[in-house]
Amino acid sequence: MSDTKPEKTSTPKKKRTSQSSHTSTKPKAEKSTKSVKKSVVASESKAKTTKTHKQTEPAPQNSPKSYGLGLVILILVVLAVLFVPKLFVAPIDTYATITYGDNMYILTSTEVDKYMVIADAEGFDLTRDEMAQQLINLNILLLEAVNQGFSTDTEEIQSQVAQFDVLISEQMNDEALAAALADRGFTKDEFIAELKSSLAKDLVIQQLVAKEVYEKYTPTTEDLQAIYDANTNAFQSGLSVSAKHILICHTESIRCESTRTKQEALAFANALLADISAGDITFEDAAIANSDGPSGPRGGDLGAFSTGQMVQPFEAAAFAAEIGDVTEPVETDFGYHLITVYDKSKSSVASFEQVKPQLEQIYLQDVIRVKEQEYVKSIFAAADIELAE
Repeated sequence: MSDTKPEKTSTPKKKRTSQSSHTSTKPKAEKSTKSVKKSVVASESKAKTTKTHKQTEPAPQNSPKSYGLGLVILILVVLAVLFVPKLFVAPIDTYATITYGDNMYILTSTEVDKYMVIADAEGFDLTRDEMAQQLINLNILLLEAVNQGFSTDTEEIQSQVAQFDVLISEQMNDEALAAALADRGFTKDEFIAELKSSLAKDLVIQQLVAKEVYEKYTPTTEDLQAIYDANTNAFQSGLSVSAKHILICHTESIRCESTRTKQEALAFANALLADISAGDITFEDAAIANSDGPSGPRGGDLGAFSTGQMVQPFEAAAFAAEIGDVTEPVETDFGYHLITVYDKSKSSVASFEQVKPQLEQIYLQDVIRVKEQEYVKSIFAAADIELAE
């Protein structure tokens, strides 16, 4: 090991390896990491040990005891790496170290860069730190999934990943993505493997959330009834009318090819009204023969409509008219309208069974999504994240 080596003086002193080749453990209890570093470098002729940096003064090189002592130290260091997750030497490429319970994940800068490639190629506006935070969150949840016995290696997960092979292959044919991979020094096969690994992780996390949230908070009939009772107005169908009209447009109205003046259009509408009222022609025949609107060939039939669907003052005139009556000419930006109403329906409230699917969606949005957010936040709060300097 190169962490300790004797000085050339008669009294051995410890020399600390530079930060570029060795990342020392940074305990949270210390207020300043730099002060710990200085205290180690400025140690007295006999090396002192701190609670967070244990170093052993080496015996003379030719002493047989030094070999046995060195072996013991080596074994202790290996055991520390294996069984005490926080006492380890992180790789130089480390971006963040995530500890959750007894498990650990090291997010590397290379991994962040891989995901930045696809983000850039797909046009996502993410900074590198934002991408890293997403990956940190993903892996915290994955560590919880591992704690609960979920695995990305199951036949179910791998089968689902295989279903995306075609989509992944198509994506890898994207020229922008291929160029971005080449610029960052990533091979196509390497990136595909990483993409499939990430997809498997996503699927495992979905299984975790389904178990911890969706399966625990399935809505009961009472839950849905409470939502229905509190939102009765949302399930109310308003008053609607079924009507027909005859449109007589003019040179000042929009989307009109007629050469009539506005005055001529009004006079013609009044003449048609007089003929219909006298029984000389039916409303439907008058519409077929004279209406400038697209509903003319159908006898002017507009079908049923509720408030908010027609322009004013057409809507107001239609809802005010009695069934069977023909209105006076009503002016809108489209021209003059003769309107007759042939049916009206009163407002009504849909039954519980009719809107049950909607109630389940409301429960999903208002209750389960909140529970999901609370659960995820509790997992994040239990994780220990160390960002590399």
